[in-house]
Order: sequence, then C-alpha cells, then structure tokens
Amino acid sequence: MDVRSTGPAAAGRHLADLLARPGPYRTRWLRHVARATPDRVNQAAVTRVLAHWLWLNGEAAESDTLPRALRDRVSRALTGRMLSAGTLRLFAAAFALAEQDEADLWALLDG
Repeated sequence: MDVRSTGPAAAGRHLADLLARPGPYRTRWLRHVARATPDRVNQAAVTRVLAHWLWLNGEAAESDTLPRALRDRVSRALTGRMLSAGTLRLFAAAFALAEQDEADLWALLDG
C-alpha cells in the first residue's frame, strides 16, 4: 500500500467518502441539512449529528454552541487534514458505523 494511502489523512478522506455515499450514513446527516449542497457532504449537518449524539449520551451539555464548537474538528476530519482516534470514535458512535467500515477506518488511521 502506498504510504500516502494510509494514516489520518487517508482515514479522513475515506470517512468523507463513506458519508457521501447513498445509504444510512448519508441519510443520517441529510436529516440535519439546512441548505442543500449537491454532491458534497454538508459539514454543518454532520456537526449537528455529532452534537445530537453527544447530547443524547450525556457526553456534553445541550447548547446551541456545540455544533459550532465541533465545526473545525469535523472540517479537519472530512478534508483529510487530521483525524484523531477520539474523533474517529465519535464518528463511529454517532453514525453507527458498520463493523467493517469502522475496521477499515482504524486500519487506515493506524497506517
């Protein structure tokens, strides 16, 4: 495997690809879209999915600012700039990633 095809950047790009594909992950964030952006993952909607999961699971106090606070973290992850283990765990839980999809992301992240 090419070195450029593994690591946090590759894992982030793969995560973005998973969220962009028609299916349950895309459907989950589409429910939170305020403004449609064809052929792109709507990062604001993704932050709302993550915030909603954090609120429901008592990981964060419910507030209007949480989605904004997650904005940079989501952007870094989905653009391939940086995907940390903690961020991957959050995406896996909030989007109920399939076992194989999650395993593939961990393998990429581990490089």
